[in-house]
Amino acid sequence: LSRRCTYAAGRCKLSSGEGVLCPSPPSSPPPPPSPPPLPSPPPPPPFQPPQIWTRHAGKNCFWDGNGAIIDLDPTPAPGVASLEECKSLCVATLLCEGLLFSNQGQCYRKGDVQVGRCRTDRRFD
Repeated sequence: LSRRCTYAAGRCKLSSGEGVLCPSPPSSPPPPPSPPPLPSPPPPPPFQPPQIWTRHAGKNCFWDGNGAIIDLDPTPAPGVASLEECKSLCVATLLCEGLLFSNQGQCYRKGDVQVGRCRTDRRFD
């Protein structure tokens, strides 16, 4: 006589009705693993001044309503001997948006420049 295990209400019964221990019912396969979380977006790049330079000859931009809200250093940058070096220094300086390069080779870095408010001054090229 063959006996069969059936499952009802979480219990196993033989076909004769006797309660017995039966092997666990086949389980469904586990759910697939959830996909890994998406990576966070990269942080925004640091502020970079424009790489296209516009010359405004004879203009002096400085604080107090004269075309530059921020004088990044009120003294000429030390060790700068050329306009190209002055530009490179501005690019490497946080918040530098423009520069003044005097006819004597002095480099001044400026931020928040508003050219229309700058003063006319022939000492600057």
